[in-house]
Amino acid sequence: MHRLGPLLIATVLLASCGRRSSDASTVDTVMVFITRDAKVLANGREVTPPVFDSLLTATQAANGGVWLYQESFEHRVGTRVDSVFKTVAESILSHKLPVWFAHRPDFGDLERKLGKSTP
Repeated sequence: MHRLGPLLIATVLLASCGRRSSDASTVDTVMVFITRDAKVLANGREVTPPVFDSLLTATQAANGGVWLYQESFEHRVGTRVDSVFKTVAESILSHKLPVWFAHRPDFGDLERKLGKSTP
């Protein structure tokens, strides 16, 4: 986990150039919520890894990005939450998507900072 942190930060700095799609029918932002019990919600729905990958592919095609919130910040190596976070982070990185980290579970801080998303 300690190696993923700097990699995610570098990705955010390099990739978050404010790219947005002008086509409202595409997914330009995926709001990802990782729950305390290691579930992944994307745009409010629980998703499996293949579905999550498809969402990221669509987001990449739309030149979009990812808003990420993790309910539990206790990263204990080897836990289920740690494993899920790593899987999510690796998927985001493999699609070369910009990532913004939310501090609020409703993503309100990012909405104020970046504007309303189009999930």
